[in-house]
Amino acid sequence: CLIDFLGMLEAMQIALFAVVNLPEKALRRHPVAQANCELAFTGNNFQAFLIGRQMFVTFSMFLLARITTTDVDPDISPVTVLGMPPTLQNFFNTGLPGALITTVVASLAWRIIAACFPVEFMASPLVYITIQSCLLVEATGIFSAAWLMADGLKVATGLRNDEEYLGSMGQRGHSHGGHGKAEVDRAPLECSDGSDDSGIEFEEADAVRITGYGATTSQP
Repeated sequence: CLIDFLGMLEAMQIALFAVVNLPEKALRRHPVAQANCELAFTGNNFQAFLIGRQMFVTFSMFLLARITTTDVDPDISPVTVLGMPPTLQNFFNTGLPGALITTVVASLAWRIIAACFPVEFMASPLVYITIQSCLLVEATGIFSAAWLMADGLKVATGLRNDEEYLGSMGQRGHSHGGHGKAEVDRAPLECSDGSDDSGIEFEEADAVRITGYGATTSQP
């Protein structure tokens, strides 16, 4: 269960960054995914989710490291795990094998799945519960220093919103010769029914929707 929970946390970050670029009409086909996205990208929820998520990831990694790390001294005890040689036992005592297995099983595999099927992943009811749990952890205020440090870093480095550099989606569409539509080169999105969304275009209404999802785009 701990591995599944950690995998869910790792995959949700990838899936959310993927679906934020999809037009609203693509999400309407999946009401649960749309509801989860609305929860995650309302107000400052996305930033709060990232804080709570990272705390859960750190806690889960710590527990898994303690569970998967052995502490058998072959120089003192003649009995090793599964009767392995003392040299191999010392290697397992470092915790590196457990860390590698945990990284593959509880992180990388889930991230790949979320990257390939972000909408289907966000359509899981468990995603809603996980988002609410992360928001609850952040709402305790224990990790509020992260907001202060982020604001300080923004001021120190002079960071600005993306549209100040790139312009809004509508402005970018006009600059490419479009008529109120931003031209985006992307591969067709394969749907669960075998069709694709290659005909979906990013219209101004979609730009407003993406803004509601926490992006910095706005209408010109």
